Amino acid sequence: MNQQTIQQDQTVRKPSRRIPWQHMTKRQRKNHRRINRLAEYWPGLFNVENIKPLKTGVIRDVLKDAKERELPIGHGVLRGALISYIHITRYLNAV
Repeated sequence: MNQQTIQQDQTVRKPSRRIPWQHMTKRQRKNHRRINRLAEYWPGLFNVENIKPLKTGVIRDVLKDAKERELPIGHGVLRGALISYIHITRYLNAV
């Protein structure tokens, strides 16, 4: 084995923070799907791996963008997804 292969084998991986689907409540699964939907439409803004604080009034900007791009997401769904996102512990630590 060469030196690089040995170093790769010795790296320690951080444990995953993700909870398996089987151990989530219905509400947790719903919130998870909401956040994934935001990340699908706006990957730079709602990155779960690299969470950054959002500006005040971001919902207006996101709704405007959704209308311009004709995305199938309404105000209520978007609001619920944003609420789920901003209550993630990692987001609260980032603020």
